[in-house]
Amino acid sequence: MIGARVVGALLRLWLALCAPLVPRALRSEWRREWTAEIGAAQHSPVRRSQMVVGALRDAIATRRLGPSLANARGLPRSPDSETFSGVWTEVRQTVRALGRSPGFTTVYIVTMAVGVGAATAMFTSVNAVLIRPLPFDRVDRIVVIRQTDTRDGTVSEGISAANMRDVAAASRTLTHGAVANVFGHSLQEEDRALSIRGWAVSTGFFEATGVEAQLGRTFLPTEYEGGRDAVALLSDGFWRSRFASDPDVVGRTLLMDGLSYTVVGVLPADFAYPSDGLVWLPRAPRSWDEDVRGSPRLRAVARMASGATLTDVQAELDRIAADLARVHPEANQGLGLKATSLRDDALGHVRTPLLLLFGAVLLVLLVAVANVTGLQLARAANRGHEYALRSALGAGRGRLLRLAFVESALLATVGGGLGVLATWLGTDLLRTVMPAGTPGAGDLTVDLPVAAFALLVTFGSSLVAGGIVALGVSRRRADIGRGARGSTEARNRRTLRDHLVVTEIALALTLAVGAGLLLRSLDTLLDNQLGFDPERRLAVQVFAYTAQDRPDMERIRAFRDAIAEVPGVRSVGFTTAIPGADDRVVEAMDHVISLSLDASPNTRHDVRVSDIDEEYPAALGLNVLAGRTFTSLDEKDGTAVALVNEAFARRYFGETDVTGGRLSFYPRSGSGTPQTLTVVGVVSDVRVRGFESPPVPEVYRPLIQTVTTGGVTFVVEGSIPPGDLLLPVQEAIWATDRSQAVWAAQSLSDLMAGWTQRRRFDTALLTFFAGLAVGLAAIGLYGLMAFSVEQRAQEMGIRRALGGQSAGIVRLVVGRGIRLAVLGVVMGLAGSLVLSRVLGGMLYGVSPLDPATLATASGGVLLLAGLAAYGPARRATRADPMQTLSGRP
Repeated sequence: MIGARVVGALLRLWLALCAPLVPRALRSEWRREWTAEIGAAQHSPVRRSQMVVGALRDAIATRRLGPSLANARGLPRSPDSETFSGVWTEVRQTVRALGRSPGFTTVYIVTMAVGVGAATAMFTSVNAVLIRPLPFDRVDRIVVIRQTDTRDGTVSEGISAANMRDVAAASRTLTHGAVANVFGHSLQEEDRALSIRGWAVSTGFFEATGVEAQLGRTFLPTEYEGGRDAVALLSDGFWRSRFASDPDVVGRTLLMDGLSYTVVGVLPADFAYPSDGLVWLPRAPRSWDEDVRGSPRLRAVARMASGATLTDVQAELDRIAADLARVHPEANQGLGLKATSLRDDALGHVRTPLLLLFGAVLLVLLVAVANVTGLQLARAANRGHEYALRSALGAGRGRLLRLAFVESALLATVGGGLGVLATWLGTDLLRTVMPAGTPGAGDLTVDLPVAAFALLVTFGSSLVAGGIVALGVSRRRADIGRGARGSTEARNRRTLRDHLVVTEIALALTLAVGAGLLLRSLDTLLDNQLGFDPERRLAVQVFAYTAQDRPDMERIRAFRDAIAEVPGVRSVGFTTAIPGADDRVVEAMDHVISLSLDASPNTRHDVRVSDIDEEYPAALGLNVLAGRTFTSLDEKDGTAVALVNEAFARRYFGETDVTGGRLSFYPRSGSGTPQTLTVVGVVSDVRVRGFESPPVPEVYRPLIQTVTTGGVTFVVEGSIPPGDLLLPVQEAIWATDRSQAVWAAQSLSDLMAGWTQRRRFDTALLTFFAGLAVGLAAIGLYGLMAFSVEQRAQEMGIRRALGGQSAGIVRLVVGRGIRLAVLGVVMGLAGSLVLSRVLGGMLYGVSPLDPATLATASGGVLLLAGLAAYGPARRATRADPMQTLSGRP
């Protein structure tokens, strides 16, 4: 008796050790069953030995069966068991099942990678440009001030120093108003000079922007006064490259323009305002500021006073502008002032296109989600037999829901992960293709907000796709025969898949129409005549001044003659304002001067003026429409002459041939005697701001007669590509004067293309997204048709066996695909009407409802849909009817 009790205790201890292997929901019942076995086995040595092995084996088997065994036994299921045991089991089973369907798995993952990757890449740009805060203290209080023309509403690039000085003195809503103008500096490097870009800023600039130096300090008030010691602030990049990130850089010297500058600080790494620069210098008031009061060449920034709003600032600027027009009528008549928040000024030109592209990529993501949802619905229909068996064995609705969600989550996670990986690897490419000057473009990175967005998009997509599929799966009846080959699928599931495909086609067509409108707009724009041929022409800009800070015409002509001797150069001339100058690469040195005509001496006109030499018209390729161009005889002491363009002749004279006409130029300061010029020729119009800018009245003067600036741009026409001329031309300049730096050098083709870079980028990206959407929609339609053919295989086999022709089957399948495509096209055209309205401001010379674009996009989508449906149809006609009817593959 005592031995039996000991054996019983040992067996119960053994059960206690095995019990943790059993799921919690089954553990109590399992212990009761095996405790009863102990009582029956105490007196049988054979049964005792069998029970030791049997208890362990049964515990392991019970754990493997898990919740299904609980259902079979009628036991309540534990949530913990469902979570930790059942989910892991489903994951393993799903992985094995997906491995047996490589085609479905690959298409699903690639589709999700495309959708999530494109959305994440676009969000990376939105985050860097629009969401990430600008590197300024209380940026909402900073405003940018520009001059405007009250007669036509045009807004200038900036303001004059004299006008901004008066604004700062008179304003009560602004504090720390300042100006900044860009300068090219010659940095002595070994045996030659290199040009570096710098900004000269007036007092109050760093207080207005709220920027502090990361090393050292910014400028002291006394350093903005003329005649003081020369000091400089370095950009972070210049400090790292030139001084190797030396922490003791403050106090070191920099030799520029023959002067020694003391470094007083290093600016933060993320500061580049008004734009990129290597050095910042203090700007003392210039003696000529008053003479160029009307010239809007300087950037102006100010900080709003406490309690002031942008509306208050604008109202005060309107009053100040009116006062300036009364005090300085010659310079400020018709000029207004406009205040814009710094954020809007920096991001306004990119916000709408970037948000539009982000919206477009979200449509691509919706197409991808619809595509994978259709794939899963088709897969669920083929797994009907499996779901019925699971239901018959006790799997409840929650279990079936989990099956669909686990599969969707696994596939979406892998696809989304690949998409994010592609985005991370492609950030360098994104930085390269984004238009120059885009704020924050250099900061593109897959950071925490981008990762969070990718996670949200990935699992949001999996929930949508898995939820739709799970809803259909959970409603299946426990009918083992439902999933059998050749059965007819439920109408509601077939309708849902049809709706998904129609939605894909509609979204794809919407994007295709938008891309088509932008493509036509760009093509129309590029058809505009520039007025000259930019091919095989190189622009090289220098700033040549004497020691007395006066234009050095002798050196400029020597540079021109040296360039003309370079092999491959056909002609060379120079100008103060090359067409296409954008102030990012080549500086635009053009200016506006007030003039009157002999016929109306009391009427003033503001016109654009460029100063050129006699070789410039031939070097640029200007057509002489009347009269002549300048010659070497038009010297400084000779008769003052001018050329005008066709737009000037037609507007002010009403005809093309105006040679002999006389123009009187007035200084912008309003003081001094007007200069009278005789028109000796009329040349063709030139679009000075790229393809989109209209020709404007323009006057050309011989630079030798005016000597207004030492900043000139050489136009070099060559018989070889401009890239091959670049180094020889630079060497020719350095051979003439080793101390002369070349400020900028670029082909005219690239210079003009820069004005369409933003439009090309937007068009290319939207076209790419539209292509993705159309491709995904075609894949979705192909998959639907293939599944439909498979589901109706027996029906088509009967048709073939009864003498049906292949053409009839093709018409049946393709006809259904075309009907779905037509519905999608109708919905897509409605959506494209909305998109085209949004695109209205980005179009040029094309109506938002352009019939040719709508017809072409619709026809292309219908054609692609027909091809997508034709593939499964042809495969159905090639199947053996007898094999199909017998159910054999």
